[in-house]
Amino acid sequence: MNCLLFVHRCIKPEATGLMLKNRTKREGYTVKDIQKKLGLSCPQPIYRWFKGFALPSLDNLYSLSCIFKVHLEELVISTYFDRCDFDRINFKRQNKRIMTFLEFQK
Repeated sequence: MNCLLFVHRCIKPEATGLMLKNRTKREGYTVKDIQKKLGLSCPQPIYRWFKGFALPSLDNLYSLSCIFKVHLEELVISTYFDRCDFDRINFKRQNKRIMTFLEFQK
């Protein structure tokens, strides 16, 4: 597969969520404490962050960095991602969709 080299950083939601969960526990905060400090109406978003299902907004990440007294970048886990990786992932997804479609047609 021929592709242009295009490299950038991507946030890893699962690893970032685990980092936030561990940092919260290490600093002695509960989910309820974080919920109150961020002014959230319910704790579900925090649990979604911890599980890697979602990422905090930039505002919430900044607030968390202030609560934990760390630089914002210390709360985010990232990795390099290049265009070839993107192409491979899309190729696999397309093949999976095609195979599912063909199975459905039988």
